[in-house]
Amino acid sequence: MLLFELWDNAIWIALFTTVLILAFFAWAKIVSNPKIKGEFVRVEIKKYFGFLLDRGFEFDSRPFTRGPNGAWAVGLQSSVCKIEITQDRGYISCDIAPIWEVREKYLDVSNAISSESNKRNFYPPDHLQNHEQRLDFYGKLIEKHFDEIIKYIENQSKPT
Repeated sequence: MLLFELWDNAIWIALFTTVLILAFFAWAKIVSNPKIKGEFVRVEIKKYFGFLLDRGFEFDSRPFTRGPNGAWAVGLQSSVCKIEITQDRGYISCDIAPIWEVREKYLDVSNAISSESNKRNFYPPDHLQNHEQRLDFYGKLIEKHFDEIIKYIENQSKPT
């Protein structure tokens, strides 16, 4: 009788373990899908940078860019400027450029604010460890200094 109960328990444990393993692989497949991951990222961008969408910015037309180690980049653009938000190994960067500028000429949004306002230290503090905190920091920074950023962009001379 004891042997039968042990065998019965072993079957249930094996069945439960198999279901858990299958569920894990299904979850991993879904999360690693760039299209689905792209939607998760866009939801985060809308959460922290939704005010830009309200001011006429749109997601740019390029497909969601995903790199190794979970890195990603998302672009927003308006009729005046482009913003690229990048995450790599938990570090977030926000770069900005006039709408006509090429990618290599983007500038960190903190530098744009510093240049226009003659103030310094618009960089995220070191204690902001995860990407949500850094997205929140940059979202609030851009919202607070939006007019200065646009003024900086408008003062850039277009190459001839």
